[in-house]
Amino acid sequence: DNYILYQSRDGKSMTDSPYAVFLYLLSNKEYKHLKHIWVVDTQKKKQEFAKMYKHYSNVEFVVKESNDCLQMLTTAKYILNNSTFPAYFTKKENQVYVNTWHGTPIKAMGLDVEDNLLGSQNIIRNFLSSDILVSPNAHTSEIFKRAFSLEGLYSGELLEIGYPRIDLTLNADKKRVFKHLKQSGLHISDREIILFAPTWRGSDVNKPEDSLKDVYRMVMELKNNTEYQVLVKVHPFVYKTALKYKELKPYLVPDSFDTNELLSVIDLLVTDYSSIFFDYLVTDKPMIFYSPDYEDYKNDRGFYIKPDALPGPSVFNTDDLIEAVNHAQANTSKYARQYQEFKDLYVPY
Repeated sequence: DNYILYQSRDGKSMTDSPYAVFLYLLSNKEYKHLKHIWVVDTQKKKQEFAKMYKHYSNVEFVVKESNDCLQMLTTAKYILNNSTFPAYFTKKENQVYVNTWHGTPIKAMGLDVEDNLLGSQNIIRNFLSSDILVSPNAHTSEIFKRAFSLEGLYSGELLEIGYPRIDLTLNADKKRVFKHLKQSGLHISDREIILFAPTWRGSDVNKPEDSLKDVYRMVMELKNNTEYQVLVKVHPFVYKTALKYKELKPYLVPDSFDTNELLSVIDLLVTDYSSIFFDYLVTDKPMIFYSPDYEDYKNDRGFYIKPDALPGPSVFNTDDLIEAVNHAQANTSKYARQYQEFKDLYVPY
């Protein structure tokens, strides 16, 4: 009855909304009776995280697919996930399953993508199994209902309450965040920071297109032609490949670093179709949308939001990006109305 199991990004990290909920419960005296179990994807991560939380007798780690993990998954009263449990898992009658999902959609999802029933079925199954499905805004609630066929079928609570992970941006201890970035081997100077956060390319999550040469070239352009220092947060699907690029290493934020904590110390966000920008709205800091392959992506996946409606300039080549970065502060007033509209629509909570 007092066990709570967390899984974020298939066990790849302790991040996102499950992590925010965990931190809140762990630091709150009212919940000290709870035992926290985290699913991790490797034995190495289990040892790393266990070391970090060795002072807590009520925090434990289990390796995904292990007997310990399956035991916990079938007996813990509360289970939290920001994505999906495997297709073989069936929630027990008195378990409480909270699915927080992991972002406001800007790209088409689920059954809104043509011929995507096969790719959507385990997500639909997980959503229908959950007792609470967390939504950050009305836009996401509507897409959940339509693109995952929940309308008229879902018997749980679709809670439109905002994302727990936003707390990690708003309440971050910035000194601690900088310290962790330095400990990760990144060279942090006193200059303002650009975060370059491209999403993944391709149609198969197991074989994302390798666009890392472009990413590195972009980092160099930004570093050499602007006043900012540059950090890169690649999409989790691409991270393993990114580690092989030695040149990228000094700029590459570790995959396990919580994105929302990172956003608290960033001065300017450059992204493309990543839903990271919705979370960044709470900082009131400028953002630029850089998408050289916009047309290809639009034809392949489709978008819910058009570029000219976005709360910052959309640019499609390097020269325009450099110019937009160098005029980022001046552009703030130009996009103030759209920025506020986006805040009202997508981060109202």
